[in-house]
Amino acid sequence: MLLTVVWFFTLPQGILMGDDLALVYGVQHGVLTPLSSLTTTPFDKYRPIPTLMFWLLISLFGNHFTAYELVNVGVESVCALLVFAIALRVSRGNVWVATCAGALFITSRFAYYQVVQVMGLFEGLALAFALAAIREVAIAYQSGTLARLWRTPVWFALVIFTDERYVVLAPFLVLAALLHPAARARGRETIALAAAPLLLVAANVLLKERVFHARFLTGTGTKPISHDPWQVASFFWTGLLSVAGFNTGPDYLSARDVSELGAAGYMLGSLCALGALGAFGVYLFARARESAAAVTRDVVLGLALFVPLLLSAAVTFRQEYRWLYAADAALIVGLAAAAAPWRAHPAAVRSAAGALAAACILTSLAYRSYLGNVYFMYSMGDAKTVRAAVTAHRHAPAVIISHNDRSIARWVFQRHEFFDEYGLGDVPVTFIAAGPGPPAAIDPKADTFDIRGGQVVEYPPVTVQRP
Repeated sequence: MLLTVVWFFTLPQGILMGDDLALVYGVQHGVLTPLSSLTTTPFDKYRPIPTLMFWLLISLFGNHFTAYELVNVGVESVCALLVFAIALRVSRGNVWVATCAGALFITSRFAYYQVVQVMGLFEGLALAFALAAIREVAIAYQSGTLARLWRTPVWFALVIFTDERYVVLAPFLVLAALLHPAARARGRETIALAAAPLLLVAANVLLKERVFHARFLTGTGTKPISHDPWQVASFFWTGLLSVAGFNTGPDYLSARDVSELGAAGYMLGSLCALGALGAFGVYLFARARESAAAVTRDVVLGLALFVPLLLSAAVTFRQEYRWLYAADAALIVGLAAAAAPWRAHPAAVRSAAGALAAACILTSLAYRSYLGNVYFMYSMGDAKTVRAAVTAHRHAPAVIISHNDRSIARWVFQRHEFFDEYGLGDVPVTFIAAGPGPPAAIDPKADTFDIRGGQVVEYPPVTVQRP
């Protein structure tokens, strides 16, 4: 909890804008109600659990942004404790390794949206439910009984009705039942456990498609998931590189591409990637000497968990870093498991785990300094700038310099909702996107919108100073 608070509350204070603003405004104006959260699919998504949570929290907190961040910090801490608990199991009781795992989870480069956005709560809840299911699998394997696996369908149902992206956990849960040491002795129970997640996926699909007449899987911005194999493969590769330690992708998603960080970025990424490869290599060597069948089972289960989670962040038209957080958590748990065969050498394990954790945390710190490049961070900065300018000059137009994306002002301020929410009145605001491109290339109809009489105009980089 202390590390989570320090890591996230040293960032700039947030403000309602964009999707957060639309969500809060919708609850306050009766668009989102407990009934509608159970009976509608906004943006082609059926997520009744987080929607009910949002309705409750918004009814309590209003536009007090810090209260939402505190809730998200609490959920993030629960997730970190679950990672710690799983790592403690799979490392066979190594507290130091489990502590390093929890610290790596909190300081992950993929965690920010989960805490610093109101809507990050649904990502946090979904990951918590997924981690709870993984923990039950770890306990079931350590205890040697199938009984604990009966809890996994409960967690799986909670997670897919929080975020349908986690249907990709189904292969892992099916294999966890089929490969369990007691599976053959309890054949009928094993079949029932293997069928449970598949039936839950079918129920989720039927509910969305037949009852609500919505697409089963819909990407960001209501766009369908990608079926372009080259694009999916490209995103899978960039996601793998990012999880391994090399930030890859445009700055508005990745904060900073490793190529722009120079030699330092490649060096830090190499320490993380080579350290992880070394840990898995040593694990396979040691575990194979114990039991070839056991190491095969472990590898199959590990890949069945990691690969689908990574693939779920690749079947879209862009790759947001928050989607990689679950795969990163799976990798961290895998690294903790790699320490298990070497428990007879505690000093070496402590040194290796500490060195790898230090390299990964340093990598996160290096990219953290560029967090202002990420779209939801600089958008909150724009929103705070507008609020301060209008508050200081209520009876005169406010001129605001924005970023390259000319659509960002529409999304950030949601037309008039931002001004209503913060009681800013009818002061006209002109947003100037300081990006490349001649003014002649602008479509006036597309770039003008009704927001307190203001408009978005894109010019070459300029500096506007208020008199």
